[in-house]
Amino acid sequence: IIVSLIWMVCLIVGKIATFAEPADLVFLLPKEKEMKGYLQRAFRYSCIFPMIFLGLVCGFAMPLVVVSTQQPFSLFFVYLLILWSLKSSHLQVKRADFYRMEETRKNLFKYGWWFSSFGILLLSFYGSIWLGLILSSVQAGSYYWFLWRNLSVHLEWEKMIQLEKQRLHQIYQFINLFTDVPEITAKVRRRRYLDP
Repeated sequence: IIVSLIWMVCLIVGKIATFAEPADLVFLLPKEKEMKGYLQRAFRYSCIFPMIFLGLVCGFAMPLVVVSTQQPFSLFFVYLLILWSLKSSHLQVKRADFYRMEETRKNLFKYGWWFSSFGILLLSFYGSIWLGLILSSVQAGSYYWFLWRNLSVHLEWEKMIQLEKQRLHQIYQFINLFTDVPEITAKVRRRRYLDP
């Protein structure tokens, strides 16, 4: 259960890098139909860091998995494939946020991803790892089909630009721990719990 929780937290690391800027809303709006190909390439680019990160996390957790489940260490690659499939479906959900879609449908896929991913991880540990691999692959394929192949053409440009700003801000915040970053401006926030 502990490893499943750690892996679930690690699965949410990494977002779609669109590199969208406010000016794109004006200049790229006529090319909206062609953005689907661009976002497909952005999706592949955005997979690189999370897949490497998940490989490291899976490698660190495998000794605990081997000791607690008595499974051979050679199943590392199967667990890694499960994690990669789950991360792929997570990034599909993130990419669908850029498109106009009913909120209820988006929320169905978002919350469905959380429950199904955690269930697949638990099934892999307590049931059959091969069934977990099959289910994670089916989940990745179905998310690709329903969230990418059947998407509308219309993008939510403002939301896409805002999400990209947030992504870059988080990266700059991390870099700011080690050096000064001009893009980071100090924000003053009231801490109500310190008022007394």
